[in-house]
Amino acid sequence: MTQNERPLHILLVDDDEDEFVVVRDILSESKDQAYKLEWAPDLKSALQTIASRPFDACLVDYRLGADTGVELIKEASRRGIRTPMILLTAYQDKATSREAIRLGAADFLNKSDLSSYLLDRSILYAIHRTLMRAQAISQDRMASIGMLSSSLAHEIGTPLGVIRGRAEYLAMQVAGDEAVKKNVDIILAQIDRVSHLIRSLLNVARGDLPDQIGSVSVNKAVSDVLELM
Repeated sequence: MTQNERPLHILLVDDDEDEFVVVRDILSESKDQAYKLEWAPDLKSALQTIASRPFDACLVDYRLGADTGVELIKEASRRGIRTPMILLTAYQDKATSREAIRLGAADFLNKSDLSSYLLDRSILYAIHRTLMRAQAISQDRMASIGMLSSSLAHEIGTPLGVIRGRAEYLAMQVAGDEAVKKNVDIILAQIDRVSHLIRSLLNVARGDLPDQIGSVSVNKAVSDVLELM
């Protein structure tokens, strides 16, 4: 099998630079996936590196000098970093591993068991799991927006209809007064604008495609703004 065209960009966070060479050699043995590995020696430099450019995944050693990999995972989660992180431990510690998973780690591996196959599987699993989680969050958010949009369309649409009716009635009463009619026309135009915004929000919530981009009269747009001012 040939390697995938785009190498996966991986960051190894480990206070021992020799481990970088070990992990790099293990990843180079993969026949199905190419990798580009970078190294950060501690928590602070790791956070700076992740913030400066995107990575597909991070391999985080438990021991990072005065800090731990669990602390790095916790801080990354607090900062809203969504890069999947895999905790590497030198010994079997189920409590630490469970804590790392609770804080947002995508997986954990024992360093003594590392192999090309195991790293491959864990990295791809971590990336896939993170992607599925992001999609689930997006779907939940869209469902919430849909419910809110439907409620707003009803709650706002009803008073807007009353306002439009009264404005149109007022226009009929002052048909000969151009100044009042002009102000009524502005009110009606803004009602239509709000109605359009509500329809657009409903379309987004339903997943409908937005309206096609069209030409806009700059003179009319400026004139409308001046009228509102």
